[in-house]
Amino acid sequence: DATGHIVTQFDFDVAKAAGACAVFLRAGSVTRDTGEIYEDLAWDYNSAEGPKRLPCGSYWYFRPQHSPLKQAQFYANLLAGKDMTLPAVLDYESNDLLLSKVACSAAGKLFIDELERLTGKSAMVYTRKTFWDPNLGRTTWAGSRQLWTAHYTLDAPWIPMDWTTWAVWQYTSHGDGHKYGAQSASIDMDRAKDGFVVSGPTLEERVAELERRVAALEAA
Repeated sequence: DATGHIVTQFDFDVAKAAGACAVFLRAGSVTRDTGEIYEDLAWDYNSAEGPKRLPCGSYWYFRPQHSPLKQAQFYANLLAGKDMTLPAVLDYESNDLLLSKVACSAAGKLFIDELERLTGKSAMVYTRKTFWDPNLGRTTWAGSRQLWTAHYTLDAPWIPMDWTTWAVWQYTSHGDGHKYGAQSASIDMDRAKDGFVVSGPTLEERVAELERRVAALEAA
């Protein structure tokens, strides 16, 4: 995934040439103490240029101690008009104030329900078992969404309590950043289940095809 706190502008042409089949872009988050909501430093560039080269999704680093509705609304506004073909993601890996399982679950549900209401699309959840199980446990809402799980191992990843399988698996945080177009030395790397990324023409390819058809009509 491409994160503006690690890189400023991601080189998607390099990523595509290196064999990347998709990318998730960090959209933003909220500060831990003051609750100031912010857009990621590289969101404008990455969300405009990424979809021209590769299928893109996005994620929001969620903090449950601050308004889930305001976070979801800000995130949905960032997504408006963007050509994202992969899901928006609730990135749930933080419980700074050690809120109860009930409070953490309620906050996550408020966020993802509001995000889906505003975007009209299903969202997915990013987390890891060692965070999810002790901080949220079994919920009534998460298991119906696709799972993006983090477990840095060569074996099959651990699955958090609410799911039985994963759609995307983040298997390392030490991928070769420069090889894949990052300005940082390392980058998170993921594997996706067959069928999660449906290959098709990128935005740039669709524009080129449209221009070709217009030129053909004008020449006729």
